[in-house]
Amino acid sequence: MYSALLNSTLEKISVVKEFIEIYNKSIAEKDGALRMRMKVFSVASCVTHLYAIFENFVETSISDHLDVLPTYMRFNDFPVEFKNEYRMGISHILSKIDQERYRNLNHEHIIGWYDESLKNVQNYRFVTAALTRSEQNYRLGNVETLFSRVLMKELKSWLANHSAIKSLYVEGTSVYEQLESEIKAFVQLRNDASHGSLDNLEGRDNLNRFCDLIENLAIALESHIAKCLLMIRVNTGKAVKIGVVTEYVPRHKAFVAKAMKGSKWEVGAVIQVVGPYHCFTQLIASIQIEDKAQQMHVAAADEEEIGISCDLPVRVNSEIYTLL
Repeated sequence: MYSALLNSTLEKISVVKEFIEIYNKSIAEKDGALRMRMKVFSVASCVTHLYAIFENFVETSISDHLDVLPTYMRFNDFPVEFKNEYRMGISHILSKIDQERYRNLNHEHIIGWYDESLKNVQNYRFVTAALTRSEQNYRLGNVETLFSRVLMKELKSWLANHSAIKSLYVEGTSVYEQLESEIKAFVQLRNDASHGSLDNLEGRDNLNRFCDLIENLAIALESHIAKCLLMIRVNTGKAVKIGVVTEYVPRHKAFVAKAMKGSKWEVGAVIQVVGPYHCFTQLIASIQIEDKAQQMHVAAADEEEIGISCDLPVRVNSEIYTLL
């Protein structure tokens, strides 16, 4: 469900990259003071738009997550700290209801939705702004706080070990610290641009680096959200583990899995591939049992080997889940 938001975010970042190239070519043709003014404008435009894209991704992904949670959990089943955080968020919004950022809300909705959740009404809904509220820029620490607030824990470890983040750094050590430092520099540049006080003007390479940074961060965050939601589905009986990957064959884009007894495997079905630091969706393209193609198969015993072809690489020891 989060893939559409991620794809939209990546498309927007690609547009920023295109503008970086356009600005760079335009500036190269100018001289003197005009060239400097155009460079200030181009840098400010790129970083402010890129930050807005990132901010929207974080807030929308958390809002989408909160919209889904009532499907799987009654409000009474949430941890006490979550309910306390939500209560404080409701109070915060009510005290600032006249602010422009809350113009789409009104007292009746806020109080009514909160009351329904407390009464454990089946189709309750969250006032998402109560849990996405933030008075700070989206440095990594603040993003981590927001994710933890809505039951998406251990983000720091996830980012430090996710392949999309690790690919950004040649040195494999202190990955999170390097990411944190770059995000901090990006946010500071955005703040300077917003206040019209750009002293150090970034060149094309550095602006493209910021784009790559936000792009890969969005990919890593999306997979973390997907795994957190999957685990909630598993815990509430809405998803089940059906096997474990024992072998991956790159040349055939296929993997071998040891299936759980009674698990159902079907061509065209959607599965989720999960590991300690990855989670993504796959479509089963074909199934082979003892070198024979099948459209559908139900495992007769635990650890029965099933061959599956798919589009994306699958790591050995990854767990395979399906939604119920």
